[in-house]
Amino acid sequence: MAGFKLVFKGLKAFNKALDTYGERTVPEAHLALQKKIAIDLFKKIIQKNPVGNPSLWAESSLPPPPGYVGGRSRGNWQISVQTPGNDTKETFDTAVVTGAPAGGLQIAEGFGNMARAKFGQTIWIYNNVRYIKRLEEGHSTQASAGMVAVSIAEIQAGLTD
Repeated sequence: MAGFKLVFKGLKAFNKALDTYGERTVPEAHLALQKKIAIDLFKKIIQKNPVGNPSLWAESSLPPPPGYVGGRSRGNWQISVQTPGNDTKETFDTAVVTGAPAGGLQIAEGFGNMARAKFGQTIWIYNNVRYIKRLEEGHSTQASAGMVAVSIAEIQAGLTD
């Protein structure tokens, strides 16, 4: 195998080449890693988010409210860049409602929203249903440890392995 040789005319040229490489490569690699972590976290949170099951409610003798559809909180996980949105979805991927693995449409939408992210920008994962904090605090027996903190811990553990 033939070798190759890089020749720089002095330390200044070498430093400039190194800076150029870093300016091009490091931001791209950082952004790719940031997006991968965000989408992995997004999937984990969605999967851990409980889907309402009236038979498990503390006051299970009460029927669900009229028009009740389980999965509203699970279907409202969203991704944005730079600022979190303030909307809630009223219709969402039916796979999410049934408790199936994270819905493909929801994940695709998250990818689409991240597509415009640039190096140094914040990627937000958010949910604006009014009871999401209670779910995260363990209000549901289906997710008594919550979903966000647990998912973040899993991602962090995977980064240190």
